[in-house]
Amino acid sequence: ILIEGSGITLEHSTGQSDCLEQRFDTAHFSGAWQTDAQLHRGPITDFNVMARKGACESHVSIVHDAGPEELVVDSDWLLVFAPDQTVHATSPDSVVSSVPAGSLLKIRSPIHGDWTLHGGPAICVQIEIRTP
Repeated sequence: ILIEGSGITLEHSTGQSDCLEQRFDTAHFSGAWQTDAQLHRGPITDFNVMARKGACESHVSIVHDAGPEELVVDSDWLLVFAPDQTVHATSPDSVVSSVPAGSLLKIRSPIHGDWTLHGGPAICVQIEIRTP
């Protein structure tokens, strides 16, 4: 996920190419692929989510504005990253968690249901653990 900078192009061994130019552009690809990266014009800041194949599954949501915006949570873990400014995440039972700018909130076994996020932008990651 591109957070800041002029962009990056990712070329994968499968022939897939991902060009991230705008803030919050995303690329989805297997970590097993050989990948080459070319910065467009100078350094970037990005946010990477890596999940072990077969062990878990991840779902990423972007909250683009100050909200409030609802996020349906149905996972084993909830991660909320606040790249620019403090984000407030309110659980279905009205507990408010504040995430300072540049910080990551990690919640194991979050309450399932409708969460409300405001103060954004934010990157939200839900992780579901698969049992063998």
